[in-house]
Amino acid sequence: MNGRRTCRKCSAIYNIYTFPVPKKENICDHCGGKLYAREDQTEDAIKQRMLVYHRCTEPILEKYPPVRVDGSKSIEQVTKEILAVLK
Repeated sequence: MNGRRTCRKCSAIYNIYTFPVPKKENICDHCGGKLYAREDQTEDAIKQRMLVYHRCTEPILEKYPPVRVDGSKSIEQVTKEILAVLK
């Protein structure tokens, strides 16, 4: 998560560790704008977000069975499957 970079001009998204990696360091491939890391994507911010997730969100997940919906289908079919699960 801390490898994410965003272009200041066109908002294109990159990742300096995975994909897409910008061709030139800190420069947007699309418009030549400068790339930056948002404040909420620092290592400390990510650690804090993970603590909150484990404390607040994870316990909720234990109350509900896992559900899988095939997202490769049409929007209409996926919507139908999600609505069926929510009944």
